Amino acid sequence: MMFDKLLIPFFYVFSFAVKGVQILNIVYAIKILALFLLKERKIILDWRLFFIFVYIALCFTSFFLYAFNNESDILRNAIKVIFIFNMAIFMAPFLIIKESFEEHVFIFSVCLACLILFAYAFFLISDVDWLTQSAKAWGGGTFPSWPNSIAIPLLLAFWIGLKKSKNPVFLLAISAGIVLTFSRAALLAMIALLLTVFIFRYKASVIRVILNPVFMLALLGSLYGYFHYAGLMGKSYTYVGDRVDIFFYTMSYIQQKPYFGFGGSTLEQLYSSAYLNYEPLLLWPHTHNFILENTLRYGLLSTIFLLMFLAQIFFHIKDIQDKIVFIIFLSLSLFQTHFQEFVYLLTLAYIANRNVLAKG
Repeated sequence: MMFDKLLIPFFYVFSFAVKGVQILNIVYAIKILALFLLKERKIILDWRLFFIFVYIALCFTSFFLYAFNNESDILRNAIKVIFIFNMAIFMAPFLIIKESFEEHVFIFSVCLACLILFAYAFFLISDVDWLTQSAKAWGGGTFPSWPNSIAIPLLLAFWIGLKKSKNPVFLLAISAGIVLTFSRAALLAMIALLLTVFIFRYKASVIRVILNPVFMLALLGSLYGYFHYAGLMGKSYTYVGDRVDIFFYTMSYIQQKPYFGFGGSTLEQLYSSAYLNYEPLLLWPHTHNFILENTLRYGLLSTIFLLMFLAQIFFHIKDIQDKIVFIIFLSLSLFQTHFQEFVYLLTLAYIANRNVLAKG
């Protein structure tokens, strides 16, 4: 039993990509399938199961339709479709032991944040010219899944720490780690989480919380650190032209196969597969948006069922604060394709099922 209790925290901690391949996604897919087939487990059966079943069926349909017409990258796309079974984590809250999970995530994130702080200080002392590099690129060769995905466990630990009133020093270290990723989405999510917890803890209005001295100090400190050091690295944080370019570039493909998509293929795989009526600024590798990414890969029909599935998850959540936090984390996928990452799916599943998880 102890193995089962520690299983999910173990996968959460070590589910980063290795040279672009999410190895543990394969291991987890096998493990969860074995649990379903070999053990008697209680599974929550409702409309969510129907939506995820149709979504997976549509993804497989998209893959086979595209595979018959294009034999390139069949193995790669087939693995992507198999990874979709990781969505089953939403239907299996019994796999997560709440106290163990939260403690593992928090300890891991404190250690990770300290490593980020140490690495930043080391690089800064070693090479002053290093400040002229791109803000987001500084940790790319040191930390896996940098800079956006690595912020997911940090953000979750930050929320857990706020709710449980963890040591302020640990919370400060985690928030500093988030700031040093220089991810705009992560910073906004951290501020939103801080604001949410303050509102529910003190049952105050948004205006009163914003004017709270502690909240203002935390907010101004985060913004100063973020814009000051990122500014030294020459990055503009008001520029949105790249996102606009990605949107029109992606839509030029989606218009060609709107209903069933390209069988799992990403922008990187479609560079020369069809004529485009739009010339992008760059040949972007992916869409940076889960709605666009899913529509490109598997078509509009699967995206509709995916959104219906997520809506069912949202209405399944009973606690108001959990609903808001679920939306905050879900919003992160509007700026990055997090839905292909098990760590992100597990985070959403934890938030959606917090009130029904085993205490352990």
